[in-house]
Amino acid sequence: MSISSFINSLSTTQVQSLSTTQVASFSTSDVRALSTTVISSLTTSQQIALTTAQVAVLTTADMVAISTTQVQALTTTQVAVLTSSELNALTTTNLQALTTTQVQALTTSQVAA
Repeated sequence: MSISSFINSLSTTQVQSLSTTQVASFSTSDVRALSTTVISSLTTSQQIALTTAQVAVLTTADMVAISTTQVQALTTTQVAVLTSSELNALTTTNLQALTTTQVQALTTSQVAA
């Protein structure tokens, strides 16, 4: 069983009990294979622990599924690697939740798209 299959079979409580070190150790292919339910159940600490490479493989569906709190927890480095489609997939509420610092972290190509 792959790590992503194992993680996808856990309950929300079990996912949230993973340490930030464990979450940061997932390969990008494992993160890509995580369900949107798992992604949306990550705690803000776990989400912040995601590496830039891990955030870069999140899907548009993952971005739609995350909460306002999770959006606000994105680091400026994480925001800078989001694709234009991922940003466009955010709800109006989530877009309005971006902090000034996060908006300033957006690249020219992200804003132009």
